[in-house]
Amino acid sequence: MSETMELIQRLSNERQRLWLLAGQGKATPADRRRIEELTRELYNLWDSHRREIAARRMPREAGAPNIIDFPAVAQPAQIPTPARKLRRAA
Repeated sequence: MSETMELIQRLSNERQRLWLLAGQGKATPADRRRIEELTRELYNLWDSHRREIAARRMPREAGAPNIIDFPAVAQPAQIPTPARKLRRAA
């Protein structure tokens, strides 16, 4: 398993634990902020993971840019967060 995938697993487990607390009404404001941080980080990590897979599958031409070197595509305003989900549901 790649380092990126291991980090995805670890952060996903942390986020799941925090979501369980939130579902029980026991999450603190700090917990909710951490969920948002984890969501943004996981979005970027999944993008990196997809790029790593693509780079392994596609041969690179000499001098062509490496797909992994491009910046992550996450736009924080577009990533669903707990606060945005709750506002829509209300």
